[in-house]
Amino acid sequence: MELVQRLSLVQDIDLDPAAFAAMVKGGKLPAVIVIITGGTYKSSPQLLRLGYHQQFNSAGFRPHPIAICDIFSMPEGKVLEDIQKGRVLALGANYKAAITAFLTEEITFTRVALALQQVLESRVFLCNSALSTEKAIKDCLRTQLVEVTASIPIASKAVPEAPADTQETDFGFKGLVPLQQHRYMASYAQEDQSPQANAKELEEMLV
Repeated sequence: MELVQRLSLVQDIDLDPAAFAAMVKGGKLPAVIVIITGGTYKSSPQLLRLGYHQQFNSAGFRPHPIAICDIFSMPEGKVLEDIQKGRVLALGANYKAAITAFLTEEITFTRVALALQQVLESRVFLCNSALSTEKAIKDCLRTQLVEVTASIPIASKAVPEAPADTQETDFGFKGLVPLQQHRYMASYAQEDQSPQANAKELEEMLV
């Protein structure tokens, strides 16, 4: 209970580019709750900042997605391919300048796609906030906070390498997400005895 109470939550929208970059590079954001909605896969601000988190977060990138829906389905591999090829984010003709202005420095489209891939490989919680009761929403968020707290002491995944030229490089996302959906569902049903054990203990303390 004490660990959860010590968490400090910051809304991404409240941070300007300089403050966001300073917190990420300073290791002040060791875990990220990603709100997935129907607009996430085309949201320039959300996707760019996820990419920045993965590349520059000195505390490690630990995404915890919550899908605002009743049933969550993984997107097709083409969604990641289109992001990686620069066909999704609305950044204008000088996209590099737009990215730098928004993030304080440039990241590649491939980095954005890799960050989204890592988000989709994480355990996704569902929260149909439009139809759920207040109690159901609180239960979902409480469980998510337990997961966040349990994940912070655990080493994050290594940052994957990405080619510098995202316009001409075929990074091979085709077919990857449906495969990860199968692996995700399999791991979701199994009891993990490492971080899940800690999460279970924390959840019992919160009840």
